[in-house]
Amino acid sequence: MAHHIIGPSLIISLALLGDTLLYAVLPAYAEGFGLTLPWVGVMLLANRFIRVFAYGAIAQLSEAVGARRMHIAAAIVTTLSTALYGVMQGPAGRLDL
Repeated sequence: MAHHIIGPSLIISLALLGDTLLYAVLPAYAEGFGLTLPWVGVMLLANRFIRVFAYGAIAQLSEAVGARRMHIAAAIVTTLSTALYGVMQGPAGRLDL
């Protein structure tokens, strides 16, 4: 039974690292990322608005393709986007929209 928990737990942990970077580390070290605090605010606001307005479309897509496929896709996208924090540089690497 534990083997069913390990994979999702690792993926959730990785996703939380990405959110920690975005919401806690980015504002604290904005200059290190080459951003001003107002731009950090704009990025966080855009991130929140996109999430809120995308929830309806994501729910419809989940109904169309199935919850299992959506969970697998979410796990892949979460893993890739969080991993990109460590390897991307420049302005495109700083955006999480």
